[in-house]
Amino acid sequence: MTSMLRPEAHAAIREALTRRGSTLTE
Repeated sequence: MTSMLRPEAHAAIREALTRRGSTLTE
């Protein structure tokens, strides 16, 4: 699974999680 997660995908997922977190916080 780690090999499937590329730097770009990881960054995208992290950004999505951060965006969701901000929305939930607000």
